[in-house]
Amino acid sequence: MTLKISSTKVSLIDDNYQKIMSELGDFFGVKWIENQPKIIIVDSRETFDEVMNKKTEKWLIGHASNRTIYVLDGSKFKTEADREYNEEKYLALIKHELSHLFIEILNQPYIPLWLNEGIAIYIAGQNKSRKNIPTEFKNFLKFSKESIFGKETVYEESGFVIETLINKFNKEKLIKLIKSGNKDNESFNKCFKNIYGFDLSYININKIYHL
Repeated sequence: MTLKISSTKVSLIDDNYQKIMSELGDFFGVKWIENQPKIIIVDSRETFDEVMNKKTEKWLIGHASNRTIYVLDGSKFKTEADREYNEEKYLALIKHELSHLFIEILNQPYIPLWLNEGIAIYIAGQNKSRKNIPTEFKNFLKFSKESIFGKETVYEESGFVIETLINKFNKEKLIKLIKSGNKDNESFNKCFKNIYGFDLSYININKIYHL
C-alpha cells in the first residue's frame, strides 16, 4: 500500500485547531504543546479503506491513532458517507477524534470502548445531535472492545452515560477513572466501584440517570 500525502490548508480546521486543543487541554488537565496531533484529510472512501486496512462502512468518517487523526474530506460526504456535510458537525468530528488522542496519552494499557467513545461524544457536544435519547441504558456495557454488537452500536448510549456521570458526580472522578491504568475489564470495574462507590451495572447507572 502506497499513499501520497501533501500539505494543504483547510481554513475551517486551521482557524479552530488551537481553540479545540485548548478546550480539550482544559477538560483533561493536559497542556499539549509539543508534537501536537496531526490531522490528515482523506480524499475518498477508497483511501479511507487503505488507511484502515479494511473495507469501511459509510458511517465511519474519522479515526484516531498514534497522535494522528484521519477524517474524510467533507466535500465527499454526499457521495461517500451516510450524512450531509455541516461545518459545525465537522468541527465536532475533529474534536471527537482529538479527544481519543488525549485519552490515549492519559490511559495505558486498557480503557473500555464505551468509556473512550462516550467521553469523545460528550466533549464534542454530539449528544445534542443524536435523534434518539435513551430512556434507559441497556447496551453500553457490551462494548469493552468492539464497537458493533448486532444492530446496536457503542455510540447509542455511551455519550449519555458520560453526561450522567459528570452531571451527577463531577468531572474529577471521571478523569481519575481515565487515568486509572487498568489492565483489563475486571480491574476497570473494581476501580470504577472504588471511585464512584457502587458497582458498574445497568441497574445502578439507570437509577442515577433518573434521579
